[in-house]
Amino acid sequence: MVVNRHGIDATIYELEASATARHQGSVLDMHEESGQLALRKAGLFEAFRKIVIPSGDEMRLLDKSGTVRWQDSGNGTRPEVDRGALRDILLQSLPANCIHWGSKVTRVVKLEGGRHVYWLECPVTCPHC
Repeated sequence: MVVNRHGIDATIYELEASATARHQGSVLDMHEESGQLALRKAGLFEAFRKIVIPSGDEMRLLDKSGTVRWQDSGNGTRPEVDRGALRDILLQSLPANCIHWGSKVTRVVKLEGGRHVYWLECPVTCPHC
């Protein structure tokens, strides 16, 4: 997490019950100017490169008979990755216990001095309430 790399402690309140509560979906293309840039700033770019799907940015347009009508072999600037694998990299980069699973922030109020107060909606078994 970028804020942790800059010495800022952060807490994440996540409504999902756990990291494995549901399948994360299919592939995601990661553009240089957005997703890849964020991963570089977070120090996770090398880990990201290890999960890139080879030739994942290639595209083909076929007609109804399966004949290729258009093809782009890709240039490597928008490689695809499995969403679950990317989420694993992101979660593993976080400090222990900074994610409060099964929690929902319902209201945030800004106080003076840059502080905030927030209200959580948590299950009865919530360990931090």
